[in-house]
Amino acid sequence: MSHGGDPTKPWTLHEIDRIPTSHRIRWADIDGTGRKVAINAPLTGLRAAAPDYTQDHAPVVFYRPGQWNRQPIGNANLGVQHGIFVTKWNVGDKQDSLLMSSFSGLDLYQYSKGKGWTRTEIAKGDPSPCPRCGSSDATVGHVGSQRFVAAIEPWHGNQTVVYSSKEDGWERKVIDDSLTDGHTITAADLDGDGDDEILTGFRKGEAKVYLYRSRNGGWDRQVLDSTMGAASCSVADINADHLPDIACISETTLKWYENVH
Repeated sequence: MSHGGDPTKPWTLHEIDRIPTSHRIRWADIDGTGRKVAINAPLTGLRAAAPDYTQDHAPVVFYRPGQWNRQPIGNANLGVQHGIFVTKWNVGDKQDSLLMSSFSGLDLYQYSKGKGWTRTEIAKGDPSPCPRCGSSDATVGHVGSQRFVAAIEPWHGNQTVVYSSKEDGWERKVIDDSLTDGHTITAADLDGDGDDEILTGFRKGEAKVYLYRSRNGGWDRQVLDSTMGAASCSVADINADHLPDIACISETTLKWYENVH
């Protein structure tokens, strides 16, 4: 969409592409130039069908502003491709990487000029038969200097999972299995102690928002909201007091959780 010089007046809609089951759109600086591209990750491939959705792989594409031509990223993710997390994966990275969640598990996509895209498996996610397989959504955080990946597993799943980096790969640990239709996860240092907390929300059953804090090698759970079936949560300094706040949205409600630390 664009405006004619006055953003307070009606905007003009410009269609750039049509891909069936388009589901997640994210902006990412894939080549470290400061100029972001739009990432489009459809939910499934064209041949995927219930009940297990494993008949096809889901494509991922991107568009450069101004040109808006569809460019491929990959089509290796099996079944349902539910989440994209944009991250600077390595210390010192200028470019963004994409952490994708699908029935294939967790996979990292990185772009290199002249070489294109590479896909690296991080983990296979939940090992149960599909459609209760793989990973649904993921985020990246740190406890001290140690990076972790936190995920909701399987697709719309019941588990909050933490992956810790080890010499021989990533160690998977389920820290909670009480979610019903888990649908959002993020990590941020909410209390200023240098360690990231994990925030999850689920939409059915008791429908709550949980906060997990790292304690003595484990994770303690706190109920942030016992009435909110959160479909998505984000962390931002909403009231400009230099403290990170939380905003969550459900099918009917938008809530702001003010940080008063």
